[in-house]
Parts: sequence; structure tokens; C-alpha cells
Amino acid sequence: MCACQPYVTHAVETGRIVCCLVPPTGSHAQQAVAAAILHDVLDDTDCTPAMLQAEFGAEVLALVVSVTRLSQVCVFLSSFSNPSDPSRRCARLAPC
Repeated sequence: MCACQPYVTHAVETGRIVCCLVPPTGSHAQQAVAAAILHDVLDDTDCTPAMLQAEFGAEVLALVVSVTRLSQVCVFLSSFSNPSDPSRRCARLAPC
């Protein structure tokens, strides 16, 4: 995300991408899109997991926490790899 764009731009774009990928008739489509939009909230704001769950439910919280952990693992793993190594793809897909 460009520093000149509002914070919400990245969140909305991520939600739009997931919306295109998730079948609209799926039982968890709304939760998946909500989690995509909220995926950086725990890292970037003062929002707590309890607040997120109270507002959006346990399923959305679980998805957001999973993405947050994946991002942290990818960043950690990328610190050990060569920049030209294909395994760095994970870190490029989960930017901080």
C-alpha cells in the first residue's frame, strides 16, 4: 500500500478481492469478506480480540487472528531467506 493512500483503501481492496473469490452463496461468504476487510485491525489499531469478537462474532475473529499469525510467520521466515529464493513468495503475499 502506498503511504499516500488512506488506511481504509487497502482494507477495502482486500475485501473486494475476497468477495470475487468466495462463492456468494457460500455459508461463510459474509464472514470471509468481513475478515478480509478487518485483517490488519489487530496489528494496526487499538482494537482487541474481545472487541472484534463482540462486534463481528467468533468466526470473523478466528479468521482475522489466523491471517495475523500467517503474516507474522511469513515475516519471520523471510528474515532467514535469500531475497531471490522462491520461498519468499509467502512474505510478498502477506505484506505488513
